[in-house]
Amino acid sequence: PKAYLIYSSSVAAGAQSGIEECKYQFAWDRWNCPERALQLSSHGGLRSANRETAFVHAISSAGVMYTLTRNCSLGDFDNCGCDDSRNGQLGGQGWLWGGCRDNVGFGEAISKQFVDALETGQDARAAMNLHNNE
Repeated sequence: PKAYLIYSSSVAAGAQSGIEECKYQFAWDRWNCPERALQLSSHGGLRSANRETAFVHAISSAGVMYTLTRNCSLGDFDNCGCDDSRNGQLGGQGWLWGGCRDNVGFGEAISKQFVDALETGQDARAAMNLHNNE
């Protein structure tokens, strides 16, 4: 529960960035990613199995993961930081890894806890939504 409080503002900001990207991508289409599209739960949100639902799940999950990863690398959380696992290794054309890499593993793990928590059913639609979150 404490972890949810620590990350909740980043999760909300990430979901909002996902919906903004969705609106940008569909700005000139008939379906223009309305605000209610972000309500992914079974209580009045998008529950039909269509491409719009798939896109909303995918883009909001990506926004949440991106924001958590970025905030971790910026030092906004006490329990994570840069991914320095490749520091000192050689890259292409003799380039040497160093510095602060984004901790994508952290962003993925925490975002899965938040985004996948919305899917509690055992039906095909829940499986599809979990797939789209991935």
